[in-house]
Amino acid sequence: MSASTGNSSGFEAYVQDILSFLGFTDELGPLLVLMVGVVSFSALVKLLGGIQIALITNRIANNLRLALVNAILAAKWGYSSQLSPGGVNAALGTEVEAASSIYTSVGKGIAAGWQTAIGLSVSIAISPSMTAGGFAFGIVTVVVFSTFVSRTRASAIIRRNSMETLSTRIVEIMSSLKGIKAMGHETQVLPLVAVSIGSVRKARNRLAFYERAIQVLPEPIAAAAIAIGIFVYINMMSGGLETAAALALLFSRSATSIRSMQKQYQAIVGQEPSYQFVNGLIVGSENAAEIVTGTKEPQFRSNITLRDLTVVYEGQSNAALTGVSLELPRSGLVAITGPSGAGKSTLINAIAGLETATSGSVEIDGVPLPDFDIAKWRKMIGYVPQEIFLFPESIRENVTTSDPDITVEKTIEALRHADAWNFVQGLDDGIDTRIGQAGSKLSGGERQRIAVARALVHQPQLLIMDEPTAALDNESEQRICRALKHLSTHVLILIISHRPAIVNAADIVIELNDGKLTSVHKAKQGPVQNFHVAVSEHQS
Repeated sequence: MSASTGNSSGFEAYVQDILSFLGFTDELGPLLVLMVGVVSFSALVKLLGGIQIALITNRIANNLRLALVNAILAAKWGYSSQLSPGGVNAALGTEVEAASSIYTSVGKGIAAGWQTAIGLSVSIAISPSMTAGGFAFGIVTVVVFSTFVSRTRASAIIRRNSMETLSTRIVEIMSSLKGIKAMGHETQVLPLVAVSIGSVRKARNRLAFYERAIQVLPEPIAAAAIAIGIFVYINMMSGGLETAAALALLFSRSATSIRSMQKQYQAIVGQEPSYQFVNGLIVGSENAAEIVTGTKEPQFRSNITLRDLTVVYEGQSNAALTGVSLELPRSGLVAITGPSGAGKSTLINAIAGLETATSGSVEIDGVPLPDFDIAKWRKMIGYVPQEIFLFPESIRENVTTSDPDITVEKTIEALRHADAWNFVQGLDDGIDTRIGQAGSKLSGGERQRIAVARALVHQPQLLIMDEPTAALDNESEQRICRALKHLSTHVLILIISHRPAIVNAADIVIELNDGKLTSVHKAKQGPVQNFHVAVSEHQS
């Protein structure tokens, strides 16, 4: 036991030298104070470190969300219109949270690595041979349990895909909920959602199992290894019990740190599919960014001219529009008609600069549209889509979209032009009346007129509307037509519509079929009676 005593005495002397250097005696009181102080300091460091990591993670999540939204908004319309709303919703929610957590896991992994390195350094100072054996055991343990890491990756991919599918299903159901309930199709819809929810649950269960397994299963193996190590050190290497206990403590702490490193690596592997998904959306949107080369200030004083305009969508062989030539006046009401797939939306998109001409051109007062600053041209456009979306806020916020530069007077003026002021001023809170989710407190005609007011509040020179009266009763439709007819004396209004009331009110009626301009009719009376309308010969 002399060797044991010698080793123990040497180690104890080393510890006492350190304590003496720090000004502590070997009395119990100061040592207990030191212990409490070290533990308290360690807890404080962990608290501050944890808060800092959380703040950094939240900032990263915020930056990822902003980067994704900015990239989608800056992308070409043809690209962004093909994105899955459910996929984008999932990316901005659960997937961004998981993606940003990678940085937390990396930080914790680095911290665990430092703890492991410190523990191994002290162990080497005490017994290099035992440290080498313990390190080798740690490597073997990591290799043995690596299969859980690979399975974590596979389950994480399934979870991410299932979450995207579930989010898409929910978006589809919520947008069609009225029809689903009206036809009593709840029981048919529920199984579709249940399958997606079940897939998410199974993937999460597998992830939870692999996470717990890699944390818990190595513990009894590490305990057995430590016990064997102590036995070998004392009985075969003539080591002291005190030193063996110190080594066991160090190995236990190191084993915990190694498990923590593996846990964080497993977490990174599980979060990687989410990061790849979010980053893929960002990079894809950035690669599809709209390229704007024009610098001219748009001035819409005379006409819009389409010269032999052809549009072929990327990846398509058939043209959406073929050789369309047409002149449109500075003001007036223009109805665009034709069967589904005739090219009506493509025509509107080309004029708005959302679609690029494959050949031919769109010109504003004789200047090709690409020569203009396209963002400034679009600011001159008001747009009312077929599917109106209203925010669950006040009428004022819906009309102004919370733009602080739009005054109450301008808001009321836009409501008057949209023939909405009469019903708005009759509400209890007027323009500050909250309209409920998607405008649920308003009638269909009232929602339509609020959407028109939103398009008019910026005083556009071009107003584009897609089937604005399709869901309205005759009285509401006539009211909208009268308001549009009044507006068309100083604004060019392009309306996609098949409704007789719109067609009869129009100054010009454009008919499209199979991407070609088949006819143009002018009203016999009206402000554009003598305006020249050009149709290319091969279309007539």
